[in-house]
This record gives sequence, C-alpha cells and structure tokens, in this order.
Amino acid sequence: MKDYLRLGQKTVFRVIRVDARRKLVDVSLRKVREEEKREKLTKWKRTLRGVRLLELVAKKLNIPLDKALQDFGWKLEDYYGDFLSIFENVAKYGPGDLKKLGLNDDVINAIVEIAKERVEVEPVEISGIIRVISIKPDGVRHVRDVLLKAMELAKKEGAESVRVYTIGPPRYRIDIVGKDPKKLEQVLKDVVNLVTTEIKKRGGGEASFTRIGE
Repeated sequence: MKDYLRLGQKTVFRVIRVDARRKLVDVSLRKVREEEKREKLTKWKRTLRGVRLLELVAKKLNIPLDKALQDFGWKLEDYYGDFLSIFENVAKYGPGDLKKLGLNDDVINAIVEIAKERVEVEPVEISGIIRVISIKPDGVRHVRDVLLKAMELAKKEGAESVRVYTIGPPRYRIDIVGKDPKKLEQVLKDVVNLVTTEIKKRGGGEASFTRIGE
C-alpha cells in the first residue's frame, strides 16, 4: 500500500469485490477516472465541512452531535441533499424551509446563526433591457431622471450594486447585484414598475422590459 499512498493522503478507490465472510474489500485505484475522483473528493470535503457546521449547531444547543443528527440532522440532509447545502441555502434564502419542516425555534435560530457566521454567500446578478421613450421636447432629461430614480430605488431596497447604461437609445441595460436572489427579483420588479409608471406620469412617454437570461 505504501507504494501507492502516503500517510495521511486522501484518494478515491473503486470497490471491486466485498468478502463479508473474510471481512475483506478489494479496491482498485486505476479504475477510477479523474473526473470521478474530483467529484468524490469534492463531495467528501462538502460532507466534512457540513458535519463540522452541524457540530457547531449542536454545541450551541448543548446537545451531542449524535442527538442533533437523530433529532433533525438526517431529516435536513434528506431534504437538502447534503449537510453543507443546509447552511448554504439558509445563508442565501433565509430560514423559510426550516420552518416548513417543523423544526423548533431554538434549532432554527442556531442553524441561522452558524450559517451567517460561517458561510460566505457569492453575489448573484440579474439583468434586463428597459426600453424607455419620451416624446417630450426635453425627453432625454426625463428618461435620465427616471433611470436615476430607478437606481436609487434599487440601492434603497438592498441591492449591493446597480448599473444602468445605454446599449443604443431607447434601450438601456440594467444589472442588479446582491446575495439574495429572491430579494433581487423583487427589486428588479419594483425598478421596472417605477420606470414604467414614472415615464407615463410625465406625459408622452412609455416603457417596456425584457428579462435577460430567461
């Protein structure tokens, strides 16, 4: 074995045969493809990190890890697919699903706290094309003012960043960035509603919207 592995090294084998009577397992290192190896190692790392986060939850609740697994851990793994996904989803979308699963408030609060402390949520971006027209003599100014209001609204509602730029008048692209996809969808909806309503209110104007990526 020392010809193939170093002490402490982690790798992936394919199980060839199991002899339960002799308590032996035959494995092969050569029959594992590189993509399979990467996939299994990634899954193992996710599992290890997820279990460590669950241990921190158990510590906050002053219960052993085994009890946490029995009380809610296995149930959550079945629902989310793996332990790390529990915390990633809570950090990104909030505890709504935990409440639906019937967990008590102490467990939910502990999971939310660990998710916020330990999971870094990658920002996401949603985009669309807003077509804004104003036939007033100073229509350019009205369009600019409405789009600036839209940017202010997006930031006020929690977008981390927002960009609006022309791709050829009267078409303008809007990119909104944040960490909560559901919240961003609402921000985008509110922005489009503001632009559509405001440009009509000023007279001689109209707006339409096309989502990018759908």
